[in-house]
Amino acid sequence: MDSIYWDDYAQEKATYQMRLDTSHFVSMEFILKKHKIGGSKRILDAGCGDGVYTPFLANFGKVFAADVSFVQANRLMKRGYPALQCDLHNSPFKEGTFSLIFCNQVIEHVDDPAGFMASLYGTLEKGGILVVSTPNRLAPTRFLYLNFWHMVDKTHKREYTLKTARELAEQLSRLKDSKVELHGHSSIGRGRIKYFWWKLIPKKLKDRLLYLIYRRPIFAAGFVFLLKKNN
Repeated sequence: MDSIYWDDYAQEKATYQMRLDTSHFVSMEFILKKHKIGGSKRILDAGCGDGVYTPFLANFGKVFAADVSFVQANRLMKRGYPALQCDLHNSPFKEGTFSLIFCNQVIEHVDDPAGFMASLYGTLEKGGILVVSTPNRLAPTRFLYLNFWHMVDKTHKREYTLKTARELAEQLSRLKDSKVELHGHSSIGRGRIKYFWWKLIPKKLKDRLLYLIYRRPIFAAGFVFLLKKNN
């Protein structure tokens, strides 16, 4: 990934990722808690961007941020989070560094997603987990909300359907000591208007909806790859 390009992009899109996306947070929290992530974990926010998820991840352990853009990494440091500018295709971190690596909507921007994820996976400790999310190209919510920005987003190298996501998961299953799962996440409450009615849904119904999306990624706004490094 070109760090100069992403520095320029970060300057132009300084608030791009700072939109309200509460159901995504709830969905990710649901997934992390389901897999018993928490406590004194060492966490990497890989491809942190503006750091919109970094404070969220801090609820689960000690978080460290990394991004190919110096501008983005510097913003995180100014906010008090340890951060590093680096290309995670060749991760500077050693094996066993992290208990959890969270990588949100990054792999659609890279040329070699499998290689990128393998590099991240290599820095997990035994028993650690890599969580990678990416948009579902055929998400029902895109048609419901007429949200087709992905068709003109020049930073996306590819987007995944359920078929191609399963193919990538199969590739990743060949990594040493890995167990790979493919699930779905929600972005139903994205944006202020949609968030209003998302708040009105009772918690039990929300949990059931999140579980359905988790188990049936074909209905999801995005896919979540979970790579666990066996002990």
